[in-house]
Amino acid sequence: MEAVTRSTCNINNKELLHLDLKEELAGKKFLIVLDDVWTEDYDGWNSLLRPLQYGTMGSKILVTTRIDKVASMVQTFQTCHLEKLSDEDCWSVFANRAFLSSKESTENMDLHKIGKKIVRKCKGLPLAAQSLGGLLRRKRDIKDWNDILNSNIWENESKIIPALRISYHYLPPYLKRCFVYFSLYPKDYKFQKNDLILLWMAEDLLRSPQNGKTLEEVGYGYFDDLASRSFFQCCGSRNQYPLFVMHDLVHDLATLLGGGFYLRREELGNETKIGTMARHFSFSEFSDPVHENYDVFGRAKHLRTFFATSFRSPPFNNEKAPCIILSNLKYLRVLSFQSFQNLDALPDSIGELIHLRYLDLSQTIITTLPESLCKLHNLQTLKLYNCFKLTRLPNDMQNLVNLRHLDIYECRKLEEMPREMRKIKNLQHLSCFHVGKHGEKGIKELGTLSNLQGSLSITKLENVINSSEASDAKIMEKKYLEKLCLSWSKDAKDYFTNSQREMDILGKLQPTKNLKRLEIKGRFAISSSYVGNNCNSTMQPAWLFSPGDYFHPQVTHI
Repeated sequence: MEAVTRSTCNINNKELLHLDLKEELAGKKFLIVLDDVWTEDYDGWNSLLRPLQYGTMGSKILVTTRIDKVASMVQTFQTCHLEKLSDEDCWSVFANRAFLSSKESTENMDLHKIGKKIVRKCKGLPLAAQSLGGLLRRKRDIKDWNDILNSNIWENESKIIPALRISYHYLPPYLKRCFVYFSLYPKDYKFQKNDLILLWMAEDLLRSPQNGKTLEEVGYGYFDDLASRSFFQCCGSRNQYPLFVMHDLVHDLATLLGGGFYLRREELGNETKIGTMARHFSFSEFSDPVHENYDVFGRAKHLRTFFATSFRSPPFNNEKAPCIILSNLKYLRVLSFQSFQNLDALPDSIGELIHLRYLDLSQTIITTLPESLCKLHNLQTLKLYNCFKLTRLPNDMQNLVNLRHLDIYECRKLEEMPREMRKIKNLQHLSCFHVGKHGEKGIKELGTLSNLQGSLSITKLENVINSSEASDAKIMEKKYLEKLCLSWSKDAKDYFTNSQREMDILGKLQPTKNLKRLEIKGRFAISSSYVGNNCNSTMQPAWLFSPGDYFHPQVTHI
């Protein structure tokens, strides 16, 4: 109102204010710019629009926001997504803010040279360029500029942190905790959506689901909300799954907010001990190896997270490292030994980590898992991806009643599933099911696992006795599956001795109509009646170039 009338407005009543604004705008053409809108209150937005509807034809309202939901709420005529600035444009923003003249003095040329290096750190973010320019506008000493260039910018009295804090400030509390969790990742670390959500879930950062949603779906909502606010961006894909990365400056904010509670190994520097406040600890290929002196864990007995990101060389130079770690850290919720190249066994003491919810042993040379693992009744996620030497799983895994995600993809030496998998009814993701020869390890154990989603590979189908047993798997009822792979082993002794039996079994493994991709591995003809009308026309084919060994049909034309 004050912008329209160019005078002070002392009206406190919203209805009276609406009436006055209506009278001022009636019959007039106007352009209103609402910059940096954060509110997602639909009723509040409609209330704001009411007095603005009386302007003449051609009036416009321009809204800028970082939140996709806001753009949708305001019913924009056209949404323009802004790209990052080029280095040249970013430099223009910086130079204008820093009051850099084009005068070609020696001192000014030196500042230009240093300033352009600083601008490259902004990586196209105008807010970062503007804040840094404002910081340096009253500093003309080259040393000062070099200090900013070469130092951790958050250790200086820079205005970047307050600027980025605005984005953080407007987050609801439950998203603030999820945002700070990013500080465990190293800078420029590329992560997948599902991996992060499983960690949030294990750390109890997700609110209880409502209206029939799963915990995972709550996590997806959190992730999408943060992404819509530009806290991280998509940066490619891996294995057909999108990858995301957080901008360096935003990552620095997460690190700052994490304080002493969240800690990466490289932050310790030459220190040999973790502070008593630390609850979450991560290390990666960017970290120095943890030495034989395990005093680093001496005061960290209350750690809840011990998390490996990725590295090319072993982080420990002592094969007893897992035993030492487990004996010290009894309150862990998240434990990752991912890519420990020399880890061939897990200590029995793993069963003492009664709070553990997430265990990642992927890409290790582990051969078996101790039976004590089955005491981890709170375990939600067990990742064994590419444990290429793993030969068997613990017998009593049915005791892991809260297990939701079991990844045994590329565990090629694994002969069969443990008994009574049907009792793990909370399973949401099961990458592979290796059919055993005994009833309680057979394919019928899949029958009660109705919540399976994503991808499922069923191997060693030669161990299925008859079509009745295959029918008990109830594949048709698994409506959340998107990809299904059915496989017979090449080296089976009775490899397709009865092709009619195999066809009958295959017929009972008919998938749901929601399936998007189907792979059938074997050497026999496939009848077009297998899928029939149960699969929609949006199915994607899975092509292979060894027709003698594999069939990857387009599902509607098998």
